[in-house]
Amino acid sequence: MLSFSQRLLRELANRLAQQVIPCHLATTQREREAIARLRYEVHIREQNVALSEADHDNRRIWYADDDRPDTLHFYAGSVDKMLGCARIRMWRPGQIPQDARTFYSMDQLPELDSLTVCDGTKLIMIPSLRGTTAMASLSGYSIYQTVSMYRNEAMFACCAPGLLRSYRAIGLRTFGGRLRHTDWGLIIPLIGITHDLEHTRRIGSPWYPALQRLQAEGRLPQDLPAHRARAEQDRSALTEPAELVPELDAFIRSGASPFLSALSLQARSQLARYAMILDVPAGVCMTRQGVAERELFVVLQGEFAACRGDRELCRMRRGEIFGEIALMSSTGQRHADVRAMTPGRVLVL
Repeated sequence: MLSFSQRLLRELANRLAQQVIPCHLATTQREREAIARLRYEVHIREQNVALSEADHDNRRIWYADDDRPDTLHFYAGSVDKMLGCARIRMWRPGQIPQDARTFYSMDQLPELDSLTVCDGTKLIMIPSLRGTTAMASLSGYSIYQTVSMYRNEAMFACCAPGLLRSYRAIGLRTFGGRLRHTDWGLIIPLIGITHDLEHTRRIGSPWYPALQRLQAEGRLPQDLPAHRARAEQDRSALTEPAELVPELDAFIRSGASPFLSALSLQARSQLARYAMILDVPAGVCMTRQGVAERELFVVLQGEFAACRGDRELCRMRRGEIFGEIALMSSTGQRHADVRAMTPGRVLVL
């Protein structure tokens, strides 16, 4: 957790960013077209993602759900110089579609049908602003507007393992949702509880100024103690160095991984700052051949099989690594499918 001075500095930076970087709700066709073009620039021209929704002739990406009445599009910057964008789909009580329930593991959360919830997806920033307060500004503005308009109690999202720290800094948390592999790679379901003012204050979240303002206006939604407790107690994904170091040190001392044992003390310290430990249920596809993603995995527990088509290439057990070929290649493309054959636990780099 952040110290008081760190929280204060982050809160000041978040508040300043939300004043300096203009953010908007897209209401015109011109704004929506600019969002569609920004998506194409980032996902196709920069990241080379294969998307069936891409309109290559017009260099735009627009999804079927983008035109739903309760789908909101936000952007940072201006329509002529767009810096980033995000999409939020709103669902009123009893209206959550089954595909969203399955995707986000909503069956694990009680009484969800009685709530207004949403999901935040398609978050994009131009390369020069990734990891800056521009993302904080867009996120804070979006959460304020959606709660103001809909009084939504919770927001769902998902992210790749390598982005979990950034998403947690916003205010989203794991809750034990099922890992799944998509065209974008391995993803982790997350939840953000809009009443959880104390948590957002404690982590220096860009949501905090927005939620604090909503509380002052009497528009903060009801608390969700059962959902909040589940998020607070979940340990399926560890990113805090204080949680990582004891387990990582014990694993290295066991000698199970020559790869980790060869690292210097300084490298191990850096590892604890940027790595994460992830629980993996049996059957989860960790990598898929042809997908571009760069995480490297060290097996702490369990057994994983690498396959190409119907042919099994090898199995990885405690101390062994996989994902190194994509990490070192210029394209980042996976060369095999890797699936958890048993419940497992991995270190993700």
